[in-house]
Amino acid sequence: MLKLKILSSDSVYEAANANTTYLMAANATVAGISVNGLAVSRHFEIDGKIDNDTIAMAIGTSVQQPAPRVELSIGKSGELLGETLVGIKSYSSDLVIDNAGKISGKDGIEVHGGLDLTNTGTISGFYAINLYGDAPGAHVIRNAGTIVGSVNGTGGQAIYAGGSQETVINTGTIDGNVELGSGSDTFIFKAGQIDGTVRGGGNDDLYVTYKSGLKIEEDVDSGQDSVRSSVTFELQANVENLELMGKKNIDA
Repeated sequence: MLKLKILSSDSVYEAANANTTYLMAANATVAGISVNGLAVSRHFEIDGKIDNDTIAMAIGTSVQQPAPRVELSIGKSGELLGETLVGIKSYSSDLVIDNAGKISGKDGIEVHGGLDLTNTGTISGFYAINLYGDAPGAHVIRNAGTIVGSVNGTGGQAIYAGGSQETVINTGTIDGNVELGSGSDTFIFKAGQIDGTVRGGGNDDLYVTYKSGLKIEEDVDSGQDSVRSSVTFELQANVENLELMGKKNIDA
């Protein structure tokens, strides 16, 4: 696979080559990265700063003609800042992100396609992760870092989903509400903390919790929703099923 270095520039870098790994060192700064066209096998290792007035990294142009699989590996010194709009805006059918750095904007990440995200860094925005209703396929979010749904102290949504199927696994911090949308979704609270409410939509949602403090909201007639808990749990309104797990003395 070809390797190309992304050097500091006041212009937007065009990443159009197929079968290429793009390398951005910690001391590099660019005014945006554009990942357009149908070239396959594009991988990015980002340790520098991408700073744009609107969109720091734009992947693809439309749902009708999505970019193929794109892989982003963002190191601890990596930063993607879309000052007035979006840190990452994606029309990729298969976007894979491993983030240990910072992604921020009015929306941190805006997705109109597939997403497989592992976060150990920080993602922030009024909608920190915005999974649009036109985003096909399933989305997986593993959070061991921090996801913040607010801008300048004004509350938004940490995760906002449309009609696709979401799986969220949290062992880190989620600051803000989580809106799972109308798919059959799974939310797993293994560790960490959630400063907000997890709200399901239509269809059958599953919540799995290994610690206390999970707040759930469901609407009337919005599917057969279930909770599996290894701690004492009080079933909330419009959640139909509760299963207690483990051997500890816990109550429902």
